[in-house]
Amino acid sequence: MRCPKCGKIIKSNPAIFSNLYICTVCGASFSEDGREDNVAASLKSITVQYGAEVLSDVRKVNALLMDYMPRRDRERKLIISVMNEGVCPRLLKVKDRDAGEQQLQVNRCIHELVRDLWITEEAAGYAVNILAQVLGLTAVVPAPEERGAEAGAGSGEQTLSKQDVFESGKGVEELLSGCSTVGYKAFAAHKGLMSVRTISSKAFAGCSNLKHIVLPASLENMGTSVFDGCYDLEQISVEENPSYKVISGMLIHKKKKELIRAENRERMSSVTVPEGIERIKKRAFDWNRVPSVRLPKSLTEIEDSAFHMVWALEQIDVDSKNPVFSSLDGVLFDRRRTKLILYPQGRKEERYIVEDTVSVIGKGAFGHGLHLQTVTIPDSVTRLEERAFEYGYKLESIMLPGSVASIGDRAFQYCSKLKTVMLSRSIEEIGDYAFYGCRELGTISIPRLVERIGNMAFGECEKLTRIVIQDKVRFIGDGAFVGCPGAEVAIRNNPYVETYCRAHHIPYSVL
Repeated sequence: MRCPKCGKIIKSNPAIFSNLYICTVCGASFSEDGREDNVAASLKSITVQYGAEVLSDVRKVNALLMDYMPRRDRERKLIISVMNEGVCPRLLKVKDRDAGEQQLQVNRCIHELVRDLWITEEAAGYAVNILAQVLGLTAVVPAPEERGAEAGAGSGEQTLSKQDVFESGKGVEELLSGCSTVGYKAFAAHKGLMSVRTISSKAFAGCSNLKHIVLPASLENMGTSVFDGCYDLEQISVEENPSYKVISGMLIHKKKKELIRAENRERMSSVTVPEGIERIKKRAFDWNRVPSVRLPKSLTEIEDSAFHMVWALEQIDVDSKNPVFSSLDGVLFDRRRTKLILYPQGRKEERYIVEDTVSVIGKGAFGHGLHLQTVTIPDSVTRLEERAFEYGYKLESIMLPGSVASIGDRAFQYCSKLKTVMLSRSIEEIGDYAFYGCRELGTISIPRLVERIGNMAFGECEKLTRIVIQDKVRFIGDGAFVGCPGAEVAIRNNPYVETYCRAHHIPYSVL
């Protein structure tokens, strides 16, 4: 059989799915009758219609693929699983580099997918190849025997992979006896424990039944987000170790002065981060049940999502001598209170008035708030950073003062009860996905100074019926109003917006 694109004769052996073939020369995937595989064609159509940015929203891509190819569930699930492993961002990093670097990245992605997802090389190659094509890479997936050793770990040390854990049938201790490194997600969704020199990133991700772990004296390195999703990790123990130690229920790196993970115990009224800690790592308090946290004077950095899904948290206090952070009534600010960093997600108040010293609402500051219905923002605020109010479950209305000049990406994403929004007259840009998924939003008037409306900015606003757009808008991103079936755009003296509406089949009227 010949490849319909490059003409290369290939053997008639379906790669992974019945009647599906992959050319190892040009990378094309096609069915037995020579037609292009409709998975690749569907993804290409989706990116043409919604822009390549849609690939960053895996849930959206999954829903669209269900519509585009309803009878290809196995292929769709494979593609979505691979996308969830972060393959698209990795491929995009090498898009503008030479073919050799692209090929190396493709090979590495395949190797890691085989190791982490416990799938065959053919399945991994098929999925990576399709994503590479859609993203515009020139590299193709070679046959397994041509892939070479560069995809491997390259360290010369034995690494325990997810596939080893599930295939061998051996006990945890036996598996670990010959290994110096636990690989990426090796024990994800596994109940076993471990003790080795290196723990790679997300090694225990999703181990929701893990309650107690003992880290050995031999442990030298830990990757990021090792315990993501370990909701019930109640006790962390460390044998005598030069780098790691547990103090007051918190795993710390003594040399780097970092708080890595806090134990998630029931009935804790409060925790105090030990003095001397300078950094709280990402997901350190992941799903923690603590209602009150006190931060020391030594603390200088809090990484993004350090307090992820901490729905019991009502109070954050900061040592008065801390040079970087401060708190007021349990809310976290920078030292001068010009930036609101974190409003505790479990606070019971339905209304909150932002201090008039604040100029910036920080990244994720009000994200995942359980009870807030309204937030009063003073005219001292000039910027809302990305995800500022994301998943504000009960947020119903927002009024942005004239001082606010920009709305960050995903600022109000999935505020599903948000009904009314009054935008600042000074706003010049509305970020990507800014109001995505605000299903109760009825009307919106874009201020006169706005020049850019980001990708998917009002996507999936199901009840949106009227959008007023002024004359200065010069860019509207892909899918800005997708999923708004009853929306009509009212345009004031703007030919560009008229052209956009016609091209995207959006009803419009001219004011």
